[in-house]
Amino acid sequence: MSICPCCEIQQPAQYCSQCLREGVATHHRLSHSLRAQCASSIVTSSQILTEGSRSLDVWRRIRAEVALAERRVRRLVQKIQSIESELAGDVPDPFRVQRRHQKPTMTDRDVEARHQEIIQRQSDVDHRLVHARRVLVKEAVTVFGLQDGDIPSIAGLPVPLHYDLRKQPSFMMNAAISHVIHLLRMLSIYLSIALPFQPDYPKHFHVGRPIIRANLPFLQTSKYREAYPLWISSTAWKTDLKSRAKHRNFLQTFGLLAHSVSYLAWSQGVQGIGIPDDSIDSVQIPVTSLVRLLRTTADSPSLGHRAHEPGTAFLPHLGFGLDVSRVVAWTSVTESADDGEQTDEWDVVEA
Repeated sequence: MSICPCCEIQQPAQYCSQCLREGVATHHRLSHSLRAQCASSIVTSSQILTEGSRSLDVWRRIRAEVALAERRVRRLVQKIQSIESELAGDVPDPFRVQRRHQKPTMTDRDVEARHQEIIQRQSDVDHRLVHARRVLVKEAVTVFGLQDGDIPSIAGLPVPLHYDLRKQPSFMMNAAISHVIHLLRMLSIYLSIALPFQPDYPKHFHVGRPIIRANLPFLQTSKYREAYPLWISSTAWKTDLKSRAKHRNFLQTFGLLAHSVSYLAWSQGVQGIGIPDDSIDSVQIPVTSLVRLLRTTADSPSLGHRAHEPGTAFLPHLGFGLDVSRVVAWTSVTESADDGEQTDEWDVVEA
């Protein structure tokens, strides 16, 4: 015999039949109630998720409004704390802070000292710039192998005066002139000098053969405004009138190149450049001695001190007194003196 834990009556079994029936009935009622609650929750959730989008939007708006209100509250709290700190004397007076950070007034002596400091710094920059220009020019002259002598040369190629050009093979003279043009363009870039007549290489006509043209609008001139080929003809050594006339045209163009080289040398302080004349004793370097001019430019004490760019008023071209018309006339007349004939017709390349 055992005692039923529910009714505490002695029964042959562990639970009496009545307690078992009541327990089973209670279990069924609880299970049914739980199932009903689950079903109701599922239906309600489904309605909210599928049919209650409006309710979800309302909930999101409410959360956003709450978050915005919380941010405003935090700002207000911070402002209140700041005001309380100022009233308590924890933060300095803003006017005192402004006066403390205000720059002191500079006296005349301070201004003069500052001015001298700026001048000194500018002088240091100019000195370094001049030094850099001198180094670049000397390196370029060394690389191109400029040699002075009875017949000056560049890269081992002779570059005589204009009246001896036809005595040399044309291919050697064209190669030498190309080297001179290349070096001249490099030096003009290194020294920031705008040449009055700028050598260049055309892209469409006479490709590979250099030309020379006036550097407009830097050079204010009504003459020599076209592009002229700077190339010795292979028939320059011939004595017929056509070959001589073609060579004279080249010599006139060669005069423009000589004028640009002379201008570059003059801008760097080289003196004594001109056209040899019995009435003028100050001419030490002929204007057509290109290699000697470039070599003297590299050795000039004033190398790199003066520079300019096209369109600026610094170091204007008008300060150069050698007239380009005289240079062109000298280079052409000297060669044509034996011909008894002169020509003003030039070979022109379209720009």
